[in-house]
Amino acid sequence: MAELVLRNRIRREGVSQFLLRVSVLALLNILLLSALFTTASGSSFEFDTVARQYGYFVPLLVLSAAVGSWEIELFAGIGESYLQHPKWMWPTRLLVTLVECLVPVAFFAVITVTAGGPDVLAHLFTMALMAVSFGMLGTSLGFCIGFRHEKAVNNFVNLAPWLLGFGPGPYFGNDAFGLSVIFPGGHSNSGEFGYEWIKEALVVVLAIVLFRLGSRARKRRFFSR
Repeated sequence: MAELVLRNRIRREGVSQFLLRVSVLALLNILLLSALFTTASGSSFEFDTVARQYGYFVPLLVLSAAVGSWEIELFAGIGESYLQHPKWMWPTRLLVTLVECLVPVAFFAVITVTAGGPDVLAHLFTMALMAVSFGMLGTSLGFCIGFRHEKAVNNFVNLAPWLLGFGPGPYFGNDAFGLSVIFPGGHSNSGEFGYEWIKEALVVVLAIVLFRLGSRARKRRFFSR
């Protein structure tokens, strides 16, 4: 089932277009956005600085990929099968999200190791927790909401960068309201990893709650175009 969903997604886009999007274009988006914010802040563009911004980019990439993976169900017509077998969604979404985010997450892992420092392992562990927790959140969120049109999926994917931007955002330039307590990245960027891990655990709990809510009987069909 998981391989079928991935094959359907690749078949819809085309192999070359899919590989281009998940590798080259994904990295270009990260680098261009990083260059934009470093230029706006008056600092120089350095990979050591980019490496510490995984707290914004990794949750954003994984959350968007996990929610966006439900789009193919709108075209495949098998979305309602998940109501009968809710646990199917975990392996199917995991595989698609992993393939979608493998290159950019690996990029952040490499430049984090290259940047060095005493907390490299803690940063890598935090990065992995973010990938898992927000992947689960995006998966359960899409399942619970049950998008009825592909535009709804696209609208959320386009909204996600702005939602996460309410927190410290890229390069953590503004946290006047203390939103780093809620949003990812603020604590790990300052070396407070314990608080960051607690937040990721709460994200997992939220994902499980959404999964339970989505598994209940529904009055209306979902994933209907």
